Amino acid sequence: MKALEIVKKILVFTNYTNILVSASAGMLAIGMSNAINLDHKEIYGLFVFCATMGIYNFQRLLRAKQLNKAYSEHLIWIRENQLLLTALCLLNSIIACYLFFYKLNAFEPSKYLIVFSFLISILYVVKINNRNLRDLPMLKMHWIALIWVIAIGILPLIINGDINIKSWIYSAIHYLLFIALCIPFDIRDLKFDDKNLKTIPQLIGVNKSKMLSLSLLLLFLAVSIFLQPKLIHNLLYLSNALYLMALISLSGQNRSSWYYLLLDLSLLILGVAYLF
Repeated sequence: MKALEIVKKILVFTNYTNILVSASAGMLAIGMSNAINLDHKEIYGLFVFCATMGIYNFQRLLRAKQLNKAYSEHLIWIRENQLLLTALCLLNSIIACYLFFYKLNAFEPSKYLIVFSFLISILYVVKINNRNLRDLPMLKMHWIALIWVIAIGILPLIINGDINIKSWIYSAIHYLLFIALCIPFDIRDLKFDDKNLKTIPQLIGVNKSKMLSLSLLLLFLAVSIFLQPKLIHNLLYLSNALYLMALISLSGQNRSSWYYLLLDLSLLILGVAYLF
């Protein structure tokens, strides 16, 4: 029993401090950089990991303050560990800035894009006139997908000065993947989201939303394999695709929050698959 309790505590810590989603983002950035033959992939992956840790923990801290009622264990944990999350947010933000400016020397070619990404990430949760970007109808998932595409594909292309149109298209089509993955999370949030958000599950229902998510995923896979034919022989890539289809098909409002960690894990697996 003690061993199980220790494992549970580790999983809770990994989840609630956003380590898993940050590791998934970092690994996917490394894998993408490898797939399109970019330089400094390990340093860039570490930058994405730290930047994600900094931004996600900032967003979670602010969200916890905005919500009057702690309706989940996650929010309760955040409020009990604000000092830890604040320290993680600051530390990872400092490391991310160091890696970006001094190790990648990336400020000049990509300064406007990094400022844009930072502003979108902040304004996603910071309210102006009692509204933030998350509150804008039908746009919630698109902000998330846009920032992920910039982080794992577009930004490293600019840093490396890559003008290969195939590489740009390959990075851009990951937008389909991230939208496909956002839909199950919106299904999970149906009971919490304001109806004015007009998320896809609110507009077309759960079953049709799953079908749309699966269709976007299949389109992403088809175009990815067309652009990178070697993926058809990559067993980890294909296994992860089936794993994702199963997760999307079985998603629902009553699934535990732990179930949705498996979707984050799929991005980490995809990053590893891109290394082969």
